[in-house]
Amino acid sequence: MNMPPNGWTTDALSNLVTFKTGKLNSNAAVSNGAYPFFTCSQETLRTNTFAFDTECVLLAGNNANGIYPLKYFHGRFDAYQRTYVVTPQDCTRLNTRFLYYSMWPLLEHLQSISTGAATKFLTLTILNGLQLTFPSEPVQRKIAGILSAYDDLIENNTRRIAILEEMAQAIYREWFVHFRFPGHENTLLVDSPLGKIPEGWQVKRLDSICERITSGGTPRTNVNEYWDGDIPWLSSGETGNTFITETEKKITQEGVTNSSTRFARSGCTVIASAGQGKTRGQTSMLCLDCYINQSTIAVTADGKQTTDSFLFFDLVQRYDQFRQISDGSSRGSLTTKLIADLEIILPQPFLIQKFDVLTTPVVKHIENILRKNKILRKTRDLLLPKLISGELDVESLEIDFDEPTFQQPEVEKVIQPPKPQIVSSPTAETGTPYKDDAAILCLLLQELLHLAPDRPNNEFVIQKHMFGLKHLRRHAINSKFVAQKAGPWSQELRHKAVFAAAGFDWLRFDNQGKILLPGRKFTKGVEYAKSLLGEKAALVTEFVQDLSKFGKSGLGKWMTIFKVVCDLHDAGQPITRQNIQTGIDNWPGKRDKNNFSVENVDDTISKMVRQKWFTLQAGS
Repeated sequence: MNMPPNGWTTDALSNLVTFKTGKLNSNAAVSNGAYPFFTCSQETLRTNTFAFDTECVLLAGNNANGIYPLKYFHGRFDAYQRTYVVTPQDCTRLNTRFLYYSMWPLLEHLQSISTGAATKFLTLTILNGLQLTFPSEPVQRKIAGILSAYDDLIENNTRRIAILEEMAQAIYREWFVHFRFPGHENTLLVDSPLGKIPEGWQVKRLDSICERITSGGTPRTNVNEYWDGDIPWLSSGETGNTFITETEKKITQEGVTNSSTRFARSGCTVIASAGQGKTRGQTSMLCLDCYINQSTIAVTADGKQTTDSFLFFDLVQRYDQFRQISDGSSRGSLTTKLIADLEIILPQPFLIQKFDVLTTPVVKHIENILRKNKILRKTRDLLLPKLISGELDVESLEIDFDEPTFQQPEVEKVIQPPKPQIVSSPTAETGTPYKDDAAILCLLLQELLHLAPDRPNNEFVIQKHMFGLKHLRRHAINSKFVAQKAGPWSQELRHKAVFAAAGFDWLRFDNQGKILLPGRKFTKGVEYAKSLLGEKAALVTEFVQDLSKFGKSGLGKWMTIFKVVCDLHDAGQPITRQNIQTGIDNWPGKRDKNNFSVENVDDTISKMVRQKWFTLQAGS
């Protein structure tokens, strides 16, 4: 047995930590919940309740393969009844992050000693008997600081990737789903088999715009000569990554020659045709040349009709459709024929090329970030065993691990979708650009969660509050917002404010950006907002409470009426009920006519006047 380094101590976990478990069943997860929900899965789920508010290590207590997810978390969360919540008994003796990294090398040992046949279990007897060797707490903090610096960079890069993905998908939806592409104002909509589409666009079968659609195969696993070569080979389970820069396994040329595996070039879209859980229907873009297995379908664009980028961003949004059509197939899986038979709306070539010019640099930027993350993980994994064993001595190092300042990536230089001219918003003078907006947005979200903790804060709700956020900033949070046009709420403000908030890990978003949720450091964003606003922070609470009285359906009326009032004010026209109703009747945006009846609008106007959003001209 190796002797611990000088100044290090070895003790049983039972003397160092406390083990608790959650109380919830795995089916307690909800879509887009407010708090993380840790189960025995690698994936972190969500819930609207929390039973813990602490810094801890989370360890899965069972797993079919004996692979136990290990995670670090600090904040509010809930846990599955077989997930261990591990906290130090004495934080002056054992640092929580050091504990987390020290448990990594134990996972392989835990797999070998866990109990159970079909499902492997970790019992308290097993865990309490584990030995941990550790230095003094200041040295632990230095070790944890070095390793967490790598993890923080990886997390930050991962958030950047998610934001870049969402921006590119948002352009696709804006142009090719909602038909708000450059020049759409002068384009007629005509009938098609898929409903109204812009004039000059076509509906085609997918296979008619593809070079080929194929699935692959697997070399025989009992032939060693076919495996561990230098040729990347992709299985369907790897399509959980939206962009694929490497594969888990590699094969030899003999494996290619003696199997039905098929080649798929870089830029292809690959779809999981089968697989467990959520795998079937997952769609990814290849960022490398590789071969594929029989449960993966590769779709190669015909460059004369479309582009890799357009085809990928169309197919990646069809997950629900893929699940539905495969459920009805005889084999319960997607087939190349089902994919080939799909109908696709094909825009005019010049528009596809414009989209490609915008999104191809985004994909390349994502590829670069993914490769940087690979290097960071490899470096961290090389350092970890040397640091936690004391092989690398850091005690004498002068290390100051202040919280890193988030630097906004130059996304806008990579991707700038054409958009209507809007009134530009002044950059916040304090801190990172849009940091103040991001903080106030945290305060808005906190109030929304307080008023309706069980309601997902979807894009519709957030957009309306972000419209108010513009006025909060522009008018220095005065007692009530004056009727001054601030431009549409727009994607510009949403992207910049949410981007900054996501960069600081104050906020995160889910479901392709449609749901806004608290991030890991959400409370820091709220605290920053309160320090920024001082006594005026109470007005944010008043603002949210006022809007909550309109209800979700009423928010649309509130926003439309307020915009009409802004237009009337700018034009010097009297603000009367009749003029507001006329403005609504001529409003170019989509709306439910029944919801905007004279009676409904009149009722909303009265409520807004009582809340002092604006004043009607006397006698109206």
